[in-house]
Formats: sequence, structure tokens, C-alpha cells
Amino acid sequence: MSFGRQKFLNIKKYSMKKGYYQKLGIAKKILIKLSTVTTVLVYVLFSVVSPLKTVNATNGTFSWQKSNTDLLADKYNWTSVASSADGSKVATVANNNGIYTSADAGTTWSTQFGADARAWSSIASSSDGTKLAATVNGGYIYTSTDSGATWTEQTNSGIRLWYSVASSSDGSKLSAVVNGDYVYTSTDSGATWTARVSSGSRYYATITSSSDGVNLAASSGGPGSIITSNDSGATWTVQSGAGSRHWSTITSSSDGTKLVAQVGGLFNTGSIFTSIDSGVTWTERTTAGTRHWWSVASSADGSKLIAVTIDGNIVVSTDSGSSWTEKTTDIKNWASITSSSDGTKLAAVSYNGYIYTSTNSGVTWTERASAGNRIWISISSGNDGNKLAAVANSGYIYTSTDSGATWTEQTSAGSRNWASITSSSDGTKLAAAAWSGSIYTSGDSGTTWTEQTSAGSRNWFSITSSSDGTKLAAGVFGGSIYLATQETETPPAENGNTNTVGLVTPTSSISAFSLRPVTLTTPTGTNITSSSTVPESSLATQDSTNQYPLGLVNFQMTTNQTNNQIVLTFETNLLPSQVTPRKFNPNTNSYSNLPGSAGATVTETTINGKHHLVLTYTLIDNGELDLDPTAGVVRDPVGLAVSNATYDELARTGEGYVKIIAIASSSILMFGISVIKLRRRRGTVYKIIQTRA
Repeated sequence: MSFGRQKFLNIKKYSMKKGYYQKLGIAKKILIKLSTVTTVLVYVLFSVVSPLKTVNATNGTFSWQKSNTDLLADKYNWTSVASSADGSKVATVANNNGIYTSADAGTTWSTQFGADARAWSSIASSSDGTKLAATVNGGYIYTSTDSGATWTEQTNSGIRLWYSVASSSDGSKLSAVVNGDYVYTSTDSGATWTARVSSGSRYYATITSSSDGVNLAASSGGPGSIITSNDSGATWTVQSGAGSRHWSTITSSSDGTKLVAQVGGLFNTGSIFTSIDSGVTWTERTTAGTRHWWSVASSADGSKLIAVTIDGNIVVSTDSGSSWTEKTTDIKNWASITSSSDGTKLAAVSYNGYIYTSTNSGVTWTERASAGNRIWISISSGNDGNKLAAVANSGYIYTSTDSGATWTEQTSAGSRNWASITSSSDGTKLAAAAWSGSIYTSGDSGTTWTEQTSAGSRNWFSITSSSDGTKLAAGVFGGSIYLATQETETPPAENGNTNTVGLVTPTSSISAFSLRPVTLTTPTGTNITSSSTVPESSLATQDSTNQYPLGLVNFQMTTNQTNNQIVLTFETNLLPSQVTPRKFNPNTNSYSNLPGSAGATVTETTINGKHHLVLTYTLIDNGELDLDPTAGVVRDPVGLAVSNATYDELARTGEGYVKIIAIASSSILMFGISVIKLRRRRGTVYKIIQTRA
């Protein structure tokens, strides 16, 4: 949800400007007077790594290591970072340094000497991470087609004050902005560039792109205008209806039709403006108010919006910004917000206040006084929004298993200056970091905690987790990045190996879904007696609210055990947030979600360079999912459901639209940007904070 790319780097940025140190990210902004200094940008990057299966069900022991780059924390001029869609390939640039890449989600890094030390300002990536484009402020644009191993100086781009670059999902279409100049576009992965004079010469702030690179929008500050293009940047239109204002961020839905832009920031007040026709017409949303707008987030389809002010309230819209509802009556110092993967369940914490929850995408909010009035710092959610965990400064960890209705004070980790908390997608594995303290982990939804002493006592600032909770990355204020992998136990060998069969998806009306590989894996002690994939249309009844573009997997197996872990792997560009595991019951001709007893999770991985979804769940012999009453025989038709609304979007734009590359400028002369982890899919959204220089 929110800014498009479905695997994100979690970024904290500290901005030192005009003699003030702005600490952004823990609770409200703190300004501390320092001696006059020049602008220094510091990025702490946290890799969101691919899932790793583990048999540990309890807290476990994590092996911690300092990220062996000698690069990240020791060079303080980081300006931009880009990631492949699955998070495995990462590339980052540093001003007056070089380009650095990682092929293992940030575990190890390589210096790309061919890029040399330059005033790098921005970098963008294709969804598979192979095609990169980087800009130099006062230099050329450079491109790579081999994940950064080699670089080409694109002299046709010209020496300019390049500021920000955006890419289509396949990396073929690029758009870049120049401070005080024009928008430039390329349709051949950066080999040639065209100055789009019709865009006008402006002080551009950010540029955003639809997933196919066709619809572009750019904002300029100072004050300035919003300009849009619906032909990959060939021609541009100044959207005069939006007016000349101090525009900060602009963001787009995945198809580029719905835009939302903010006026305001730290030193200016303004309104939220929206467009539902790719920027042709704009509407000032006065019902949202004139405020110091701090952050705005959007669902992938652009229908659900949520915005917060620096020291104000939450406002939400469920109709693409046509109407807005203020969700609290008192001014709050909002510190953090989290969302379920579908955006329906929200939870927010207030610095020196309470926890607030919503179960209807923010339409109504409930103050959860049972958790107390505290200096809340961070809150985290599982995918379904039922399990929540929050931390307070100079306090304890608090957990909820009922979407925030009731809370439990977890004292085993102690009262500490907690800085950040993160959750696995199912909410069972938690990790919390303490300022001037340790990292603590829990494998039982926060009931018991283990101090990870090997990580050391440090000024931990933020922590993030893989979807299964086995891989962690944490950053130290003014220090390094530390990575951790949970140590696993090897289960005892049973009668032979696991059983695996290869299938293909049935023929679909969308060719991208047809005849894709599907792998079914059952545990040792089982025997797959039959397996097939069937289209939903072949079943007696169709699901009225969902589609099954990958078909349903119908299989039967014998087993000598009660609990059986089933793994289904689908080659697809669909994302975990877009699918729901469901089953069809031929006895009742009905569809239903997999029950809670199945413990179903959907994760993503890359196999042979291709994106896959992995559905893992527990099948109990003669349990809720077993349609065969015979002991030792299991039948279970299961599929990944896509809602009708999402499927209609796929039918219009193609499966590739789900690989969104939402590019925002990362080092703006007129703004400092901080991306702070709130929550989004795998339950995580990200909060973009912009401050006027």
C-alpha cells in the first residue's frame, strides 16, 4: 500500500541545516541548537530481506553481524537508494562518493569503481534490479544493465544539475528533472535523452511515474507548478488549475490516474490537492483543512488516502480525496501509524497521548485508553491487523491480539527507552530496539522476550523484519547497520524426502497468468496421489467477490501424521497484498478464507530471476481443510484469490502493473526528505516527511 514498490528499504534520514539538528523519526520532531554548519545528509538504510523458513517457534537466538560494507555508516552523504521489487538487489549513491550495490538484500556490498566518486543525486531501478539509472548534480546520467556491475556515461543527457530520476517497471522508460531546467525523458533505457521543453524550466522537487512509465507528474516548489504528461514525457501540460504553490510531494496510484499532492511542510501551510484523471483537472480538498501537512499515504488503487499534520490530526478519505474526515478532535503529536495489508485496520500512537485504532480504513477511530497515556514511539501490525505491538519511551512493550481493543503490558523485556518495534506478517515474531540499550526479540507475540546480547548495547534507532521474522536489520544512530538471521534447527530426518510435483496454471483470459509454473510440496511421511490446477470456471459455483487468475490447486495425498505443512509456489508478478488464500468446498459449493488454524502465510521470492509467491499453510488430517473423512487421506482444493476490483485493474493494464516503481526525489535542494517506517504490506506503509530548507 502507499508508495508502490512492494519491497521497500526502510530509511531514516537526519538533516542538519541552518544550525539546527532535526531528529526525525522518534515521536515528534526535536530541534536542538547547534553551531552553524553546512547541510549534511545522513541515511541509515535497512534492508528488508527475503523470507527464510525456520523451524524455531520460540524466541530463538539471532546471529548478529555488522553489515560488512565499511561504507554505509561511515560515509554521511547518502542521497538516494533504489531496490528491486523483491528487495534482493539494492543500489545506493553517495554525494561525492560512489555507487554501491548489494545482491543479497544488503548483507554484503560492492563498490562499483566504474561509477567513480561524483556528486550523485538520485538512483532508480527496474523491478528486477538489472537496469539502473543514476544522476549526477552537475554531471551526466549513468546507466547500468547488469545490476550495477558496469556503467555507461550517457553523454547525450548532457551535463546538468540533475535532481531526480524515475523509471518504468521494465527500466526502458526513464524520466529525470533538472533543478532550474526541464524534464528529460528516455525510451531506450537511457541511451538517448530528449529535453521536454514543453515542461518548462522550473525548480523541480519530485517526479512520479505510473508503473508502465506512460503517466508522469512532477512538482516544483519555490512556489511552482504541477506538470503532467500522459505520453511518457513527450509532451507536458502545466496544470494551471492547481496553481503556483509551495508544492512538496506528489504521488501516484499504480496506473497513474489518481494523484495526490501536498502544499505545506514545516514552514508553510497549505492544502491537499487531488486529481482522478492523471492530472488533467485538480481539486483543492478544503475539507482536509489548511495545515502544516506532514505525510500522506495512498492505497495502490488511489481510493484510500490518509494524511497527518506535524502536530495535528489524522484525516482520511475513502473516495480518492473527494471527501475527508478528521478522525480526532484534539491536536495530537502523532508518532507512528500502522496498517493491515488491506488498509482496513489502522492503528496510530500519539506522543504524550493514547493509542487510536480504526477498523474501517480510518472512517471512525477509537481511543484505546486501556493502554494508557504514554510517550508512545512506535507501533507495528501483522498482516491481518489483529495483532499489534507498541513501545513507549521510558516504558514497556504493549501488545494486543484483538486489533487494539485490549492491551497487555509485557514487562519481561523491562522498562526502557524504546525506539522502534517491528513485526512478522503473522504478528507472532516481534523485535524491539532500545535507545542506549539492546535489541529484544519475541517468538510468541510478545509474551516472553530474549535480549540479543550479541548485537550489543547501542543507540538503536530503527529496526525492521522480514515477513517471517527470521531476518532483522537495525540501524544505530551515527553508527552502522547490523543484520541478523535467526539460527535454525535441523529437524530430524523422516521416511525419505519431501514430495514435490510440478504443475502449470490453467489458461487465463489474461495471458500473463496462463501456463505459469506451480510447485506443490508436501512433507515427509506423505504421498501425493493426484494433483492438478483447475480454472474457477470449471467449478460448480463461482466466487462472487473474487477471481482466481492462477486457478485452484486440487490435490490428494496420504499421510502418516496429523499436521502437514503444505507449500504452493506460483510464478507470478502478483504481490502478497493483492491475494488472499481461499478454498473451494465442493460439498457445499462455497468459497471461504483459509481458517486461522491453517496459519497461512503468503510471501514472495525470486527463483531463477523470476518473481514467485509462496503460500505456506498447515493441513490437518480430518481438520477444517480436509474434505476426505478417511483417516490418512487428505483432499484440499486451494487457490490465491484476487478481489474483483483488483482483477478488473489487471484486465485493463496487465499483470505487470503490480510492479510499481514510485520514484520520489531523494535529495532535494529545497527539501529534506525522511522516509520513516510506519507500516504497510506485509503490513507496512512508509511515511514521507518533507521539511523546508
